[in-house]
Amino acid sequence: MNTVAIVSRKGGTGKTSIAMNLASALAVRRRVAVMDLDPQGSATRWAEWAEGGLPFEVHSFNTGRGVGQFKSALEGLREGVDLLILDTPPEVETPTKLALLVADLALIPTAPSALDLWATQEAIGAAREAREARGSSLPLVATVPSRMNYRTREAKELPDTLKALGEPVAPPIGLRVEVQRAVIQGRVVTPGSEAGREFFYLARYVINRLRRV
Repeated sequence: MNTVAIVSRKGGTGKTSIAMNLASALAVRRRVAVMDLDPQGSATRWAEWAEGGLPFEVHSFNTGRGVGQFKSALEGLREGVDLLILDTPPEVETPTKLALLVADLALIPTAPSALDLWATQEAIGAAREAREARGSSLPLVATVPSRMNYRTREAKELPDTLKALGEPVAPPIGLRVEVQRAVIQGRVVTPGSEAGREFFYLARYVINRLRRV
């Protein structure tokens, strides 16, 4: 079972939207699940709203139960899941640190603002600390340009700005009405939409990175 952690030091980066829509894109060819580590339970509520269901399961876990219980929960999913996505809270405290200690790949969504860039630097630092603690090259890390208004200079410059932070940059996710509607309606984005294609490209990127694990 490969594990992908979606992490961010700051709220408003589209973290849960990326976790859910990426899971849907990956579920076309893999058995995928999302584990909600955020006390706010956004991914869990999203799944509950989904009247037509989702092509993957969402499990919630309270990281206050400790490392042992967390590892047991992960082991319990291995039989039926090929790829697990961990949706973490907007912080680099216990839930995020636990996620980074088990993840094969950490995706860090970053919107085009100075505050987001500072938060991303902290998240990259936490991922590198996890590598040291594990004595490993894992988790692999990639930043994800997120909530992109492609007409603005800030959005156009963001990928190059992120490259300067020293980690690979994944395909971007735009600031699109379709993504917002999906959240409100408790569904994932339509595969044939512009947003759907963006998540397809991100899913393909994730699969290619995980082949190196």
